[in-house]
Amino acid sequence: GVTVDAKGEWSIKLLDGGESSFNTRLGYIGATHEQFGRVVAGTQWSPYYDVAGVADLPIAFANDFLYADQYNLGSARAERMLSYRKGFEFGEGFGFNLGLGWQGEHDMYDARGQIALSTELAGFGLGYVYSGGDRQIGTKNESATSHVFSANYGKYGSGLYAAVVYGMNEYFYLDLP
Repeated sequence: GVTVDAKGEWSIKLLDGGESSFNTRLGYIGATHEQFGRVVAGTQWSPYYDVAGVADLPIAFANDFLYADQYNLGSARAERMLSYRKGFEFGEGFGFNLGLGWQGEHDMYDARGQIALSTELAGFGLGYVYSGGDRQIGTKNESATSHVFSANYGKYGSGLYAAVVYGMNEYFYLDLP
């Protein structure tokens, strides 16, 4: 059968209030089928984050770059995204995951898409994600693309956990200092 779910999560800025004192962090509706996978529409954690977020588990440091314009780029939480995810199990301890995401045109961004691939084997994980679409920079449009590779070992919070993320980006994270 199909399981349908919905989630809403908001943030409230109590200090320095104004026009952005109440924001939607997550707000989506999803449908999951055991055989066919999961489809989600709304503001959600993106397939990009499935791969790039493996090192975003802070004790002292986290992947702050993921949150620079995250809602528009879909690098962590993605606004107005339609996504599909499907996991495949090939015996005990070996899995392959596919994630697809699409965001329509908004603000200074044209429609963008992403594809995420990841695998786990004997406690090791490898991932790759591509995200692309045009963005307006000044008076011209540039192709804002990101290729991210990740590797991790262990289970966070249970013994040894290590992760590394490497990205190659063009016109993607412009707001970073």
